Amino acid sequence: MQLRNGQITAAQYTAAINALRVTDSSGRWWQPNPQGEGWLVWDGKVWQQGSPGVPGIRSSLTVQTQNSPQKTQLMSVDEFKKISREVPLAQRPQKWWDLLSILGGVAAAVIWFLYGGLREGFDSISAILMIAMPVALVLLRSNFDDILVSLQPQRKKVPRVLLIGLGLAAPFLTAWILYNVFNISQYPLMQANIIFGTLVSYVIVRDPILAGGNNQRRPFTATGVIIILCVMIVSLLVVPVMADDCTRDPLNAQDCLRTPGFAEIMAGLVAAILAGLINGPIILQTFLQNIANSASPAGQSVINQTLLNSNLQNLINDLTKKGKYVSNATLPQKAWYNFPVKAQLSDYFSGSERLHCEEAANYGEAILKPLQAQFGKDVKIGQIFIERNVLVNHTANVIQFPNGEKYIVDVWKSMIDGKPAIYSQADWVKEWNTTLGGSPTVNVNMF
Repeated sequence: MQLRNGQITAAQYTAAINALRVTDSSGRWWQPNPQGEGWLVWDGKVWQQGSPGVPGIRSSLTVQTQNSPQKTQLMSVDEFKKISREVPLAQRPQKWWDLLSILGGVAAAVIWFLYGGLREGFDSISAILMIAMPVALVLLRSNFDDILVSLQPQRKKVPRVLLIGLGLAAPFLTAWILYNVFNISQYPLMQANIIFGTLVSYVIVRDPILAGGNNQRRPFTATGVIIILCVMIVSLLVVPVMADDCTRDPLNAQDCLRTPGFAEIMAGLVAAILAGLINGPIILQTFLQNIANSASPAGQSVINQTLLNSNLQNLINDLTKKGKYVSNATLPQKAWYNFPVKAQLSDYFSGSERLHCEEAANYGEAILKPLQAQFGKDVKIGQIFIERNVLVNHTANVIQFPNGEKYIVDVWKSMIDGKPAIYSQADWVKEWNTTLGGSPTVNVNMF
């Protein structure tokens, strides 16, 4: 509903669907069908229609119905590590960024706590707030989104890259105002700006998504009100004390938060980092899109090839780790590996699985589709077929970027060589004309 009404972009819709992915007890991935009702399940090659209504489904996010509120839970550390290893940065779900922002807050809290204790005593309140703010913004995201959606008509008039720039700059402005207008300095400055600077930045950058497509606002829950009031009150508990200049003793946190220039930058930087991590998907997606749109033709080519090489290398590593192998790289290998008894016994005892070009192309399609979410609908994908006869043929994937560049992504060839095999269409056809011999025909089907 929100997508049809223009309240969210296609990229936001894709990110929302990705955030709803769950795994069952067998480790299979499930997600709602973005094209209609029901669920899709990943069978290792493609997304297929399925029904998750069986024991064993576990989810770190409760999927809401049309009119029920969204209940957010944190991703497990094991799942976080798995996604960190296997999923490209631009394709990681919101839950991954949520946990990253909290872990980042914990790391910042530890560093600040130790730094503040070098001279004039530990600043435990700032450390607590560095952890509390990401947690509060993650747990209360749906409440904030329902309030912020009223700002969307005005936000759409401003380029997203400008909103992100303003959002990252906002914590430094709030720190300047708190320091110069309200005369707040030292630890209270850090504490106040962690709250206000992070909130202002979050509000500017965040693209709200209403739970379940319901356009009615919901008031803050009692828990949400209590958390916000607590962190605001706690920030006022410490009274500033006078100290020397930061340049005389940069290891004295109190000094630096009293010194003009140093105070605003330090307080602003912490809030900007916290808000930046929380809004990581939006910032990263905008960054990639703007680089692609503004780069020179040569620059775009580098970006396109870099993304393809990275995604394809990750796929090669993943398939190899899972025991996938090409069984028909040459005619002797094809006869040997595909001999019925030998093939079944070998795969059974080794835990391996043969991979032909058709299966390889299915895996290739799975890594190319997310690029459409990154670059928009102008990215086109498909398959290319070259055939001398029904027994002598080959297929691979095709991707065309918004700048018109078209590449052939040959997963089958990549699995043989252990490195990305990416060609121009002319080079790919030339190579396979030689390999197949005769006068093969070439067909390209774009989806």
